[in-house]
Amino acid sequence: MNRDQFIAALESTFYPQVFSDPFSSFEAVFTNDQAKMYDILTNYLRAQGRISFYLAEWDAAPDQPSKDAVAGSVTSDLGSASVDPSTAVLSPEDGGEFQLGMTNGLVRYESEVDGTSVGNTLLFTVPSGKTFVPLTASYVLSTVSGLAIVSTISMGSNSSTYNNISSATLLTGLSTQGEALNINLSSPQTVSGSTDIFVRVSIASTATTYNLKASIIGYYI
Repeated sequence: MNRDQFIAALESTFYPQVFSDPFSSFEAVFTNDQAKMYDILTNYLRAQGRISFYLAEWDAAPDQPSKDAVAGSVTSDLGSASVDPSTAVLSPEDGGEFQLGMTNGLVRYESEVDGTSVGNTLLFTVPSGKTFVPLTASYVLSTVSGLAIVSTISMGSNSSTYNNISSATLLTGLSTQGEALNINLSSPQTVSGSTDIFVRVSIASTATTYNLKASIIGYYI
């Protein structure tokens, strides 16, 4: 195991514990619930602390057998380190993004989508040098009139189908203003820096108006 593989193993050990319930993460950000956000950020800070601890042990190990011993000593316990999430949270007044230490954190991006037209809408571009891990995709029906058939919609970074994050989904049940569909991404695709993520309407709604607010929640590694 080399250093990059060890880092990946540490991240796969600790980060899933922080975001074990994607819906709770979505709810915390979408409702701007500070208490729930602080719970998530506390575990996130503890996860980062455990990763930093084991990585320092790895770097200090004098040879490969010693490094392998460090890797073998890793446990999944987040610990109970005292942290202050209030010093690591940025909540812009206009919403949109929550960051940890200005470099990592739980983020939400959203865009308005016209469900009556086949096409692609840019959701956001992953910042250069970062990797985005999506947790939850969400669609909220903002305005609707003259509805006969709902849209089929997806999210992704893979041109031109844009469905590698959330596959094409018929929005069954989204017929009344304010109704929402949340999709937990149990096996998400990571998205590298400088990559565009789009929402795609592959089958248009048969309606006079069918406007959606599409959003995605995830974190950076």
